[in-house]
Amino acid sequence: METLTAWSTLGAAIATAASVIFIAWQIRLTRKSVEATEDTLKIARDEFKHGQILRADAQRTSIDAEMPRLTVEVTRQSTQVWRTDVTETDRYSRKETAAEVKAGDEFTTPRDNNTPLQVGVEISISNDGPRRARVRIDTQDRSHEVVINAGGTHTEWAKRVQPLSEWIEIARVRQQGEPGEERNMASIVYIYPGDVGAIEVHNVIQGGTFVEPVADNAGAWRIKSFERTPAEPNESLNAVAMPFTRTYWASRIENRPL
Repeated sequence: METLTAWSTLGAAIATAASVIFIAWQIRLTRKSVEATEDTLKIARDEFKHGQILRADAQRTSIDAEMPRLTVEVTRQSTQVWRTDVTETDRYSRKETAAEVKAGDEFTTPRDNNTPLQVGVEISISNDGPRRARVRIDTQDRSHEVVINAGGTHTEWAKRVQPLSEWIEIARVRQQGEPGEERNMASIVYIYPGDVGAIEVHNVIQGGTFVEPVADNAGAWRIKSFERTPAEPNESLNAVAMPFTRTYWASRIENRPL
């Protein structure tokens, strides 16, 4: 009986070991199958993503080909300053306009801190085609739309009004070697018609100031010449058109970027 029991125990152990080995083998095969499936799915996902990128690139290329080629330039900058809180009669148009402030005119702070002083820039917007462009122009004093035909150009005058205290602060910061505030003078926005398309934005930025302290007279500031000189290369006003940005949309209605 003892011998039979021993053989039964050994047989059970062998059967158990065989079962464990079989189960381990099945698990290994299953793991390999899962890994192979995951690899296949990853390849499929990568191919799908790559296909999406190619389709999106093709759509952007198609949109680019249809977008009007807009060029924005600053063609003229202020050589004058105006006080918007004081008016005078224009001798030609006989209309009331903001009073001009001359180079050398002085102000006293803090008394004149809130005096509003205005400058401006002339902006040229050219359309090289292939289609006409309806653009929105946003400036400090207004927002409006203009239509520029292919081959046409539109000229816009953008104003900038700030109190004397802010022009002085820019001068102080620039004396320390920092650029100071740079104001967005105008934004030119073109929206490709339709739900699928792009939005293109051109910004015109102006930096610098036109005031300087009066030597030996604390609290006094004067309007300086707009001429850029070797001695003061960083104090003049300077406006530039920044590189444009273009945002693509698969659907503007559904707020889905491309």
